[in-house]
Parts: sequence; C-alpha cells; structure tokens
Amino acid sequence: MVTILPCHVSLIDDANDVMVNSDRLLDEQINMVKQFSEITPISIPTILSVHKYLTELFAEISGNNKRKRSLASKYLHFHCPALFFLYDSRAAKGVRALCPRFKPELSFKNVDEVYAKFFLRLVHMREYILRVEGRHLSTREIDNILINIGS
Repeated sequence: MVTILPCHVSLIDDANDVMVNSDRLLDEQINMVKQFSEITPISIPTILSVHKYLTELFAEISGNNKRKRSLASKYLHFHCPALFFLYDSRAAKGVRALCPRFKPELSFKNVDEVYAKFFLRLVHMREYILRVEGRHLSTREIDNILINIGS
C-alpha cells in the first residue's frame, strides 16, 4: 500500500489545477501550430513560441523553474512530428558536432533561446543538405542522426 503524504497531495492538486486551467490554452497552442505542414520562415516563430509556452507550462506544473525543454519537444513532436525536432542532451551534443561554426542570431521574441538556437541550427543544416545533396531530410531522420552522433 502506498501512503501519500499531505505535501505530495498538495503538489498533485496544484499540478492538476494548472493542467485543468491550461488544457484549453494548450489545445489552442497546438492547433495554432497544426495549421502548418512544414518548417518554413513563416512557421518558425509560431513553432518556437508554442515550444516556449509548453516549457513554461511544464515548469509551472512541476513547481520548479527548470525548463522542461526535452519533454516539451517530445510532446510536441508527438502531435506535430514534421515541425519539432527532439531535444535532449545527446541531440544537443550531436548538433554542436555537426554545425560547430553556425551560430544563429535570434530575431524572434517569446522563445526558449536554447531550443530556438538548436532548432535554427537544424533548419540551417537541413537546408544545406537539400542544397548540396538534393535530399530533404525529415525531422525524424535528423533526430536519428543526432542521437547516433551524440551517443
């Protein structure tokens, strides 16, 4: 039998309140992104803004200030796989190895800077591969490359 201490009940209640209040807003955010079928200069600001919204929501739910960048990218990739690259420590290591000199400048507001720079590096890399090799890599193919390099 599991005993739930009063402090844990309070955290669970708080997290539940945040989720119930945020459910509609989260659906709206995901629907905003679902209007796009691919990553383009027009879709990028919305993609990055929705990612930031979700990282902040997860931080609020967890009750700490830690950005839940990896969890947010995985959640959004599940809903919109063509629009979100998976972010974790291995992917971050992989992108640094593949694009060591490319330092994207952020002209977007309301974004998680770490994920935004990661994302823009991958968009740049994907465009380069398309230009040079004539091959358009999916977000999933890029995710697999990054995991292999970063491991």
